[in-house]
Order: sequence, then C-alpha cells, then structure tokens
Amino acid sequence: MQPTFALVSPAGDRLELATSAGSASPFHLDDETAGLGFVGREVQIVASTTDGGRLRASRATSRSATLVVDVWGLTADAMTDNLRRLAAAVRRIEGRPLPRLVATYSDGTEYELPFVVETGAENLKRVPSGAVQVVALGIVAPDPYWTARDALTFPFGANSSSVPWLPNMAEMRLSSSSARGDLIIDNPGEIAAYPTWRLTGPTTRATVTMGSASWSIGPLDVGEIVTIDTRTNKVTLADGKNAYNRLGPAPRLFSLPPGSTSLSVTMTDATLVTSATCFFRPRMEVVI
Repeated sequence: MQPTFALVSPAGDRLELATSAGSASPFHLDDETAGLGFVGREVQIVASTTDGGRLRASRATSRSATLVVDVWGLTADAMTDNLRRLAAAVRRIEGRPLPRLVATYSDGTEYELPFVVETGAENLKRVPSGAVQVVALGIVAPDPYWTARDALTFPFGANSSSVPWLPNMAEMRLSSSSARGDLIIDNPGEIAAYPTWRLTGPTTRATVTMGSASWSIGPLDVGEIVTIDTRTNKVTLADGKNAYNRLGPAPRLFSLPPGSTSLSVTMTDATLVTSATCFFRPRMEVVI
C-alpha cells in the first residue's frame, strides 16, 4: 500500500504532490527524489582484545534527502505563482512548526516528516510557458523518523471509558486509597515512541512502571494536572510552570518499544476524579 504525498507549510497550507500524470495538481513528486528510505546510523567501534572490534554505541542520524518537485504552469504568471507557493511551503518561519512532508495512506492515516531546506533552487532558469520547472531541494529532517499525525490515547481512571483502576474505585473508600491500572499497550510503529503522560490529582504519589523501568511524581492536589513529556523530559503544570522537582529520585522516563508493552499505573490516596492518560504518536522508518 503506497501513500500519497503532500507538503504542509509552517502556516498549515497544503500542496498535494502528484505521483501520476493524470493528476490536476501543478506539483509532482519526481522519481529522482532520494533519501526517504532507511535511516543512517552513527556507529562507534572500539578496539577489542580479540578479532575485530567491539560495538560501543549506535544511534540514528538526522535524515538528509533530495526532494525533487516538478512544477507546472500553463502561463508564465501561473509558473511564477506556483514557484512562490512551493517556496512558501518549504520556508522555515521562526516560532512556527517546521515544514512537513506528509505521507497519507488510503485509510486516512498520516505520517509527517518535519524538515529544513539546506540547499537547492538557487539557480533556477526561465522555462517556456507550459513547460515543467524541476526544483531539487536538499532537505534535512532533524528527527529522521516519520511520526503519525494523530496520537493513540490510553486513559486510566474510574470513568467507564478508561482502563479501570484495580480494584474498582467505585467500591473503594475515598480516604487512604490506592488505585492501580494495568494495560498492555500496542505500539504499531517500527520505532520506539515517546509517550506523554497527563495525570490529574488528587494523589500523594503516582508511579508508572514498565518492566524494571519506572518513575513517580507527586503530590497532586484535587484537580491539579501535570504533563510529563518523555521526549523532552519536561514536566509542567496546567499553567505552564515547571514541575520537574516533583519527580521522585532517579526517574526513568521510558519510551514504548514497537509491539506490545505491559504498563501499570499506581496512584496513592486517589479518589474517583484521579486519572492518568498516556498518549503517543507511532513512528515509522520507511513509508515509501
């Protein structure tokens, strides 16, 4: 199942990139586009006392690619307008999201690749009316992986639509109570995903565990909301204030590996309004 592609500007304007001659879009994704396959890795090998070397570390590098767009215009003015639209779509604007290359599958699922233009299109030449202008752009994606536009959400709490606390909070005393929810989360992506957690008090201590990794935070007052972003390691309250100091000692803000993962959430001194929500966006290495 091959996706269709589009460019989305920092302002949210969308340019559909046609992949077939029958499309009415004046922007076509050229077959010379390259660099959208596997992600490169930086590997550190150290000397070994035996044959060969020893792997010390390996990490994904940023993605460098050549994005080639064929731009059409029936008249000189139409060509100029379309080139300006393309320039606006790939131009970085301070304070706004990066331009994005978007892959859309037939079921509506979208994956995004934010990027910055590094080089290209400096030496464009005039072409006859009705001809094609081939624009080759050298782009760099700081995060080399494609990230789903929409997050998957997993709520824990006493609400019937959530993963229920164990035992059922409706049967518990509201003082000195401890609520726990267990869930197997499926990450459909190819790469580990970084969850964001949103916890709502009251609780004296909330603990999230995956295997041997765990972190805890607290206390939270009634209705107090804290958000933990495991990608940036930022912990903030609803008013934007930093709450990192509320984390317990040696926190391991873990990512979610591909496939099924068993998680547990425990919140002490909880009530019926105490809740936790985990949401994450799956990531893919290859979409073409």
